[in-house]
Amino acid sequence: MFKIEKEPKFWATVTVVTPTDDGGREDTFKARFKVRPATVVEAVDALSGGSSLPVFLKDTIVDLAEITDEDGNDLAFEDGLVDQLLDHFGARTALWNTYIAEVTRARLGN
Repeated sequence: MFKIEKEPKFWATVTVVTPTDDGGREDTFKARFKVRPATVVEAVDALSGGSSLPVFLKDTIVDLAEITDEDGNDLAFEDGLVDQLLDHFGARTALWNTYIAEVTRARLGN
């Protein structure tokens, strides 16, 4: 039986590839997303570089974990941290790809 939840949320591991002189480094962190209506997701223009993707992600990310500063200090979830991630192209792309992969995977399982 399919159950429609009012505000479903899920945790996912986000993998960010950062270019380096050696070719690249993969780092991970956790993001908790809320599931958005299909009409909202379909309105996102993820490839144009427009503002709809950062706005969508800012409204969709409800928590973050396993993120540190350069000194290894844990960073608390707050708008400033979300803004930093969304200004990092690799992290922004990884957040979008993770969200879509998880929602699609969940959809395939239904």
